Amino acid sequence: MPFFQSTEFNFENFYIGNSNHELVESLLEWLNCEFPKVFYFWGDVATGKTHLLNAALNQCSDSAIYLPLKEFSKIEPRVFDNLERINIVALDDIDTISGDHELETKFFNLLNKVILSEGKVIITGRNHPNKQGFELNDLVSRLCSGLLYKVSLLADEERKKALAFLASKRGIKIEPRHMDYIMKHFKRDMTNLSLLIDKLDRASLSEGKPVSLNLIKKVTTDSNIY
Repeated sequence: MPFFQSTEFNFENFYIGNSNHELVESLLEWLNCEFPKVFYFWGDVATGKTHLLNAALNQCSDSAIYLPLKEFSKIEPRVFDNLERINIVALDDIDTISGDHELETKFFNLLNKVILSEGKVIITGRNHPNKQGFELNDLVSRLCSGLLYKVSLLADEERKKALAFLASKRGIKIEPRHMDYIMKHFKRDMTNLSLLIDKLDRASLSEGKPVSLNLIKKVTTDSNIY
């Protein structure tokens, strides 16, 4: 069952941060190279893995497929069949199959087929392959043979910059004191900060008012997203 990437995700609307520059630069270079065949990056929830994965796919002019494994109600082994025929295969949350011997074997076989084909695989997980809980040592070795990067969490000051960056992309101006309020009272991971900016943008347009402290309080209270 194919899932395709969202065009809403791109590198232009992703705040990289100081610690993720090398990852993004390597990912962009990898998209234009034949080897290595495998690119694996990992990180905590809400670090931007899915965004980067889809941004990479949106750079592809050839065939590509996006498989968000954790969104499958049940992962059938056949989901990995014939994917080597596609130029770029993107597998999000590979940790979903950790410990399932049959699925790990099918995935390992896919990687071997990709290496012999013209395609490539880009993968995200919660942890480094060595710490992902895979049963197959050969699978771990295969994943480690490609490019490996960790997506680092942004420091608090960088999150303020990221919030300002996201706001500017929407044409929203948030005063520094309001920024401090958000960082103090709101969930500070990038998923929730992006959600907040989206809701502020819509509320500001709907009410025809600039972003104010009252609007911020109203949006977060109505949405229960503190």
